[in-house]
Amino acid sequence: MFLGAPRDIAHQRPLTNSQLALYTAELKERREAFRRKGIDYRVMIIPTSDGVYTQYWPDALASTSVNTYDQFARYTELQLPGLFIHTKEFLRAHRSHALSEIGIASSTIYYRYDSHWNSVGMFLGMNVLLSDLHAIYPCVTPIPVTAFSMREDEAPETTADQLALGPWVHEKTHFLSVKESIVDSCNERILFVGDSMVGQSLVEWMRALGYDVA
Repeated sequence: MFLGAPRDIAHQRPLTNSQLALYTAELKERREAFRRKGIDYRVMIIPTSDGVYTQYWPDALASTSVNTYDQFARYTELQLPGLFIHTKEFLRAHRSHALSEIGIASSTIYYRYDSHWNSVGMFLGMNVLLSDLHAIYPCVTPIPVTAFSMREDEAPETTADQLALGPWVHEKTHFLSVKESIVDSCNERILFVGDSMVGQSLVEWMRALGYDVA
């Protein structure tokens, strides 16, 4: 399920040079403002499901659509190296991921009928973030999947439910929850500012695991 009709995807236009310059200048100004306060400002970009499960795109769109995410990333990476924490390629590589350590043979990482990632996808995305931060702040470390317990249950309300497709569409998915805190004390404080793609389980997990997350 996509956020828009196929024709909307096909008719995307690339960002103009003036748009790219404006967005980059805003990010540069914001990064410098934080740096003056001793804060390392990073931006983690999380794609929606249509950016990960590209194998479901109609064949005619695969070569004609414009990917503004990739366009913007290429442009800004040269001017603001290290600003972005990229997740898309990693998530694409694990879109049918196996977490055998806790009994998940295979799982999607996004809800089938929604644009958001599910608990398994959020776990993978969290460790992309923590691995990236670990290179700079050694006390921030990725979390092994064995720190979580797993259950399978009905998915929460998705776009399919909001469109009243519930009688025809049902989805079960895996949910991970922290079973023990394993993180040593870390002097680094992590502040997340984001929407529901980040703010649901991920923040609660990290708080439960011992990170100081605002």
